[in-house]
Amino acid sequence: KTNGGMVVFTTADAPDKVLTFYRGTAQANGLKTQLDADMGAARQFAANDETTGRVLQIIVSGEAGMSQVQLIWGEKRS
Repeated sequence: KTNGGMVVFTTADAPDKVLTFYRGTAQANGLKTQLDADMGAARQFAANDETTGRVLQIIVSGEAGMSQVQLIWGEKRS
């Protein structure tokens, strides 16, 4: 079983700035990059820690000077 959630929000920060923040935070907390992709209109980053079962996925798209962010996280429940 897992615990987790999802949040969607909008920010004035550029997609690259959003990804840089979450990529750095994930790495600083021991998650290893599994996917870092530019899909044209959207960017996606995913990381996990196989030992703890923690996962993080971010999808960011930019339009009209704003970025829409979809943040998904989870971890194994003990």
